[in-house]
Amino acid sequence: AEHGAPRVVIAAVRSREDAADAALAGTVAAAGGIWFAGGDQRRITDALNGTPVGDAVRAAFVRGAVVGGTSAGTACQSGLMITGDGDFTVITADNVVLSPGLGLFAGVVVDQPFVARSRHNRLISVVLEHPELLGVGVDEATAVWVRPDGSFEVVGEGWVVVYDAA
Repeated sequence: AEHGAPRVVIAAVRSREDAADAALAGTVAAAGGIWFAGGDQRRITDALNGTPVGDAVRAAFVRGAVVGGTSAGTACQSGLMITGDGDFTVITADNVVLSPGLGLFAGVVVDQPFVARSRHNRLISVVLEHPELLGVGVDEATAVWVRPDGSFEVVGEGWVVVYDAA
């Protein structure tokens, strides 16, 4: 409550079974804000995509809820998501494994933590293969605040690198 959130609910979704819970989906759909923790972005999307809770996240976002995340919780928000698999020492085709993300940050593929872990090669490879996507590399202690019109602002202490192959 001291930061303006009068009610906080932890939605412990660890599996697709958890994400099938209708009551939990209702709670998520009504949320004013949703936060994804770090870890493995595939675990997040494997649990949520195609489930009532996943649909509720998208509905809340469309309604205007603030959705954010740390590390993997950021990566999962693109339409196509970098999984973390591939050879990142080179820039080449068919090098980076992508899978469906949550689709909240349309037309963008996000990579993080970016500068601190020298992830330029993998994001450049993705953008060259998918020139319709804007590559957005977000560094540690930094965020991209995406506005409803699709523009965004950099907030925090680090860098955001944007690659545009168009």
